[in-house]
Amino acid sequence: MIKYKPLQLNFPVSCDKSHTMGSNLHKWAWGKIPRKSIEYALGNKIPIEVYGIYPSTSFVVPGYEYHDYEVVDFTPTSAKQLNYVRPQFSFVKKEGRVTMLVKVTPGNDYLQHYSGIIRHCLHLNGEERLLSVYNCSYVEEYITKWTNLSTFVEPDSIVVLGFVKEAIAYLKQNFANFVNVSKKESEYYVSDHYILPSGQKLIFLGVKYSFWGDISAKITKKLCDLKVKEIIYIGKLGSLRSPHDIYNTIFSPTEYVTLDYLNVKNHTCDVKNNLAEIFPNIDTSLHASVPTVIGEDLKQRQVLDNLGAKSVDNEISQIAFAISNYNKQNMQKVSFSSLHFASDYLRKSDEMNLKIEHDLSNNRDKSALSRKNLMLEKVLNYFMLYLESTYV
Repeated sequence: MIKYKPLQLNFPVSCDKSHTMGSNLHKWAWGKIPRKSIEYALGNKIPIEVYGIYPSTSFVVPGYEYHDYEVVDFTPTSAKQLNYVRPQFSFVKKEGRVTMLVKVTPGNDYLQHYSGIIRHCLHLNGEERLLSVYNCSYVEEYITKWTNLSTFVEPDSIVVLGFVKEAIAYLKQNFANFVNVSKKESEYYVSDHYILPSGQKLIFLGVKYSFWGDISAKITKKLCDLKVKEIIYIGKLGSLRSPHDIYNTIFSPTEYVTLDYLNVKNHTCDVKNNLAEIFPNIDTSLHASVPTVIGEDLKQRQVLDNLGAKSVDNEISQIAFAISNYNKQNMQKVSFSSLHFASDYLRKSDEMNLKIEHDLSNNRDKSALSRKNLMLEKVLNYFMLYLESTYV
């Protein structure tokens, strides 16, 4: 049933001396939320309530008076066609009092992430108490059902996630006999269906909302239930090795851990990575997926170091573990390859004064975008070479 309960954030508030972003933390955090509206709420002591509700839904939160509904104009990803749905901030009356209502795509990790960002900015002003967070486990658990994911995928197909538009454009330009057979689109997904020369079905699944953290595991489980044979995820991550990795190194891990802030939840190394088998030079061994970016503090960094992780993101290990679970329970051999490049580096405690040219606070600058596009071409070339060597 749809019933919302209070959710506690399971990681502490960071500052520029305790977070791996260092002095860029505040700039990054404020860039993720509508600063003027949050500052207005701060100045007027307006409560901020965050709910795990899909931003465009008309779902009515009990107790709110929707005749005085004012949506904040905030679209940080307006140029995107995929992965563009971000939290919706609104001023609404609740029991006669103005309240800021924030709707975040349902998923525990994503809710923790954005609530943590808001909490951080409130904490800077000594008003952390204004924040309350609510989730509904039912809505989170059935996200693939109410978004109708099953109509976008076919059995025995290879499913590509992540930079799918870029992958399609690259293959159209460089890959012979790349035949499009159909396309489907909804409020939540776009799927482009292709046939490779061998007859193998290749589906590029574009997700319009952010399949952050544990949401990616739920999508993966559904894809496995729909009998796909392979998942390839093309994206970006954070390096734990060296700042030199940024826009220079391709990562394709073969061992995976998921963390809940400082605690290891899952570990797996039994999911076949076809790309790393063919191209062992891109095998980067152990990868860690964590719930939030705002929680990537120095304590977590030390845990990742102790584990020997070479890279970090929010989804890769979630996907791998969901596949591992499915394979064990159903005696299947769904494979998974991650093709990622580094867009940032997480500092260690003795590197807080280390100057790094590119990080998450400036990854949309002209210089960063130029290097990203060059690196993405290298990543997509590996993807194409894999298809040519396996399915032609």
